[in-house]
Amino acid sequence: MLQRLRSTYFSIFERYPVLLPLALLSVIAEMGYSLMLLSGLPIYLTDRFRTSYAFVGLTIAAFTGTEMVLKPVLGHLSDRIGRKPLMVAGMAASTLTPLLIAVAPFSWLILVFRAMDGAGAAALWPSISAIAADVVDIKERTTALSVFNMAYMIGVGLGPVAGSLMLAAFTDIRFLFYTVSAIFLFALLVAWSVRWSKQPQAAHEYEHEGAFAGSGARSREPGVQAERKSLFQGNLPALYLMGTTQMLGISALAPILIKYITEVMGISQAQIPVLFILPAASIALFSIPLGRMADRIGKRTAVIIGGLLASIAIWLIPFARELIFFLPLGIMAGLGFVTAVPAWLAHITEVAPRGRTGAVIGLLGTAQGIGAVIGPILGGYTKDRFGFSMPFYISAVFLTLTTLLAILYMRNGSVEKDL
Repeated sequence: MLQRLRSTYFSIFERYPVLLPLALLSVIAEMGYSLMLLSGLPIYLTDRFRTSYAFVGLTIAAFTGTEMVLKPVLGHLSDRIGRKPLMVAGMAASTLTPLLIAVAPFSWLILVFRAMDGAGAAALWPSISAIAADVVDIKERTTALSVFNMAYMIGVGLGPVAGSLMLAAFTDIRFLFYTVSAIFLFALLVAWSVRWSKQPQAAHEYEHEGAFAGSGARSREPGVQAERKSLFQGNLPALYLMGTTQMLGISALAPILIKYITEVMGISQAQIPVLFILPAASIALFSIPLGRMADRIGKRTAVIIGGLLASIAIWLIPFARELIFFLPLGIMAGLGFVTAVPAWLAHITEVAPRGRTGAVIGLLGTAQGIGAVIGPILGGYTKDRFGFSMPFYISAVFLTLTTLLAILYMRNGSVEKDL
């Protein structure tokens, strides 16, 4: 039993020790971003500044838009000056911005600070992914991606938990921003402490590209036009479109989720942690096994199963206005995402042309960024016009479309990279 637990959950960290601090860094950083995104900004802006939900979506889009634009640039820069300087600089920017938001005299100034925060995220995530590509053998890529997806989802779940506890305990919401700053300071210290040794045999496929996150580095091979064209061969355009629709569906809920829980469901801030702790625990428990399962049953199958679970859950949430119904649907959606997302990312790395994986993932990041910019604005606007249920329907439509694209365009099995 213990041996099975070790092989399932811990063996990947034994082979690649750097994954553990990187996963910890991912949890802490995403917890800070999620706390700001889901708990801090919607309440702070609508209560203190009396803004519309559309403006809340705009502040979220300022973050995601800046992140989208700067990710390829800063990913490439990490190849030139090193991973750690970018990680530390990113966490330094994110440590400063909550303090600036807490003292901002005008709501529009917060857009500038959120863009600064987006620059911090753009410096962090490509560097983490690049380190993983430097050390992880290509055969274990799905498991490694599952580790980071698990860390990301745990951070997303813990953010609202921490935010709700603070909002219940303190009357001044600015305390939340001070806490977020402290969280990012801790993340900065973790980023500074990370040590690793590059393994060329694990990273040969990425040596000109900057790893999973993609650096946007210019190819050194002849035939630049042909290589650029290869980035759109086969089903790659459909996979990019899946990135846009999936992220649009997810991010459409960001401006309204906590307010929906408190104002529509009538759940107090003190009770909100219950809604997120169980989904976060389920994600932590099942992420790595589900990643391994995807390798066995096929990545396309895993994406379809996970996509259906998440889509059905989001379609039903507007009808689940009591905790006993809402909680199982939240767990169902979370498990759907951790089943589908790592398998989908691993599939993309398989179908990418040989030697162009980094560039493909870079383009995917841009496609996801487009969805992350449009989603919050659309979610906030439709809430203002049609009420709290409409953003859930918007989200469900785009997640269903993503699953349909997987059915139509994904194929099980590895694809030979012959370009």
